[in-house]
Amino acid sequence: MRGLRRIVGPIGASVAAASLAASAAAQTSPPLPECAEPAPPASLSAGQAATGYTVRRGELVEPFDVEILGVLEDGIGPGRDLIVVDTAGPVIEDGGGGISAGMSGSPVLTDDGGLIGAVAYGFSTGPSSIGGVTPAPDMLDVLDGPTAATAHTGSRGAEVELTRRLRSRIASRAGVAVTGVPTEMSRLRVPLSVSGGLLAERRALLQRAIDRKRLPLIVTGGASAGAPAGVPSATIAPGDAFAAALSYGDITSAAIGTATYVCDGEVAAFGHPFLFSGPTLLGASRASVLTVVDDPTFVPFKLAAVGDPLGIVDRDRLAAIRGVLGEVAPTVAVTQDTTALDTGRERLGAHTEIVRTTGTAAEMLPLTVATHAFANIDSTFDQIGAGSSRVSFTVRGIRSRSGRPWKLVRSNRWASTADISFGSIPELIGFIAAIQEQELARVELTSIDIDVSVERAVRAYEIGRVRWSLAGGPFRDLNRLRARPGQRITAQIPLRATDGSRRRTEELRFEVPHRQRGGVIVISGGGGGEGGLLCLLFGECRGDRARTFRGLLAKLEDTPRNDELLGIASFGRSERTTSHRVKKVVRGRDALEVIVDGDRGRDGPGHGPPGATPQPTPGD
Repeated sequence: MRGLRRIVGPIGASVAAASLAASAAAQTSPPLPECAEPAPPASLSAGQAATGYTVRRGELVEPFDVEILGVLEDGIGPGRDLIVVDTAGPVIEDGGGGISAGMSGSPVLTDDGGLIGAVAYGFSTGPSSIGGVTPAPDMLDVLDGPTAATAHTGSRGAEVELTRRLRSRIASRAGVAVTGVPTEMSRLRVPLSVSGGLLAERRALLQRAIDRKRLPLIVTGGASAGAPAGVPSATIAPGDAFAAALSYGDITSAAIGTATYVCDGEVAAFGHPFLFSGPTLLGASRASVLTVVDDPTFVPFKLAAVGDPLGIVDRDRLAAIRGVLGEVAPTVAVTQDTTALDTGRERLGAHTEIVRTTGTAAEMLPLTVATHAFANIDSTFDQIGAGSSRVSFTVRGIRSRSGRPWKLVRSNRWASTADISFGSIPELIGFIAAIQEQELARVELTSIDIDVSVERAVRAYEIGRVRWSLAGGPFRDLNRLRARPGQRITAQIPLRATDGSRRRTEELRFEVPHRQRGGVIVISGGGGGEGGLLCLLFGECRGDRARTFRGLLAKLEDTPRNDELLGIASFGRSERTTSHRVKKVVRGRDALEVIVDGDRGRDGPGHGPPGATPQPTPGD
């Protein structure tokens, strides 16, 4: 990787010395004309000069010099060429010496005003002035093309292999051996501007979550912007910074790129996909660029804030995304009240509007809710560290066909020895994901209301070594015992408080079932073991998946809470759960193997002879 960075760096530097004539980038640029005529790749020639346009700071569109190096036939995909170019000028040199993330969609025009296409590809190994342009005809097809869904994959067209001839031409310009030129270009990374003043630790957390989805996004800071209050009336021109918004409000998150083509209320932007979901629904807004950041971790990227709303983005295709001006995107209202019990600090009515989208883009909704939740806890708790919380939330929605409302209500306690802000949200996010991913009914989310109280004390119980009694006999420390059908087994469970409060002991009782040769009794906290959330969401350990959407909501609401002490007795296909709420998070686990032999106890169910004792098996 270091070697590639050393090699790609001179490629970007070489263009500054190239004789591309006096740079037009020293001038300011008037608005570019709308509805430009496309210049197809077949009309271009190697060495031809052109001009690109983008925003480096604020909302001022500035030109930069472009030279056509060649056309890579089928470079992006079958029937989809890639135009390889070299760029120069202050816009490029001041942006870290190369094409920056956020330039995706920057229009490139011929001297007579024909639209060649949009800057959309570059080298991922470091800043470089060499880039790839998506041809204009492919981009304009997105405006008028069919609306059938494209395959939901982010890999197609993500990398473009360069021919040896083009690599030789690039090497010659850079003054390096052809073996020193990377063999592939990839889609330019897209800055994902996220407001809320996320700390570096939180941005890194969000970046890791996005990287796991294999999305070429760079999480950056940003400023909040309000959702459209009415029909958007703002306008945009080619070369302007363009934002495809996932949410507005406290957590405003949007992909930052550039508008390539504007005509009759439609916009083609980016020159490549955002999430490649085909039909989609996102907000469309202007953006204002604060600066270009020379980030050594990734590549230079534009730091931008979301501006005035324009309309919606309704297509997310291989060659471009399409914006429709003047439309209003429906949103899911997320509100949160947060109270820090130690300081009395409150943040009430925190509000984010998440665009109610579908397909691949909908996978970002739980992530946006998570960002909203832990950012508000961070701001109110005013630290990252250990603590406890109580989280309640209500998720509301409608059934798509009938319009009938539904809701999910849930409350739970959480404790963490490391990060209570992040440790408070797994269930909230898991439940929302479960509703989105279910196939029992077509539903839409309309609102999510969250209430959080948080404190520094870690209020939890640790389960100690469980002692067991058979049929009223003495309690003993056992791993397994023999019992007869109908006998009662009692678990004596010591609970040690992590916050220094008094220990307590709880008892749970179980009856040995008939016609079973053996089983196991598990004692655990409600958030772990067989009663855990993951079992419910991804397989439901008991095998009783919900058969209706109403049933799914009931199962989610009835999921064992973290402050419940659970006893789960599994004998063959029979499983019975006994629980007791203790008002603190319960951690730990213990288990007893039960070997069932003989007939039903002669003294009746749940009883044995006076003084009966557990019958340990060899090894106990």
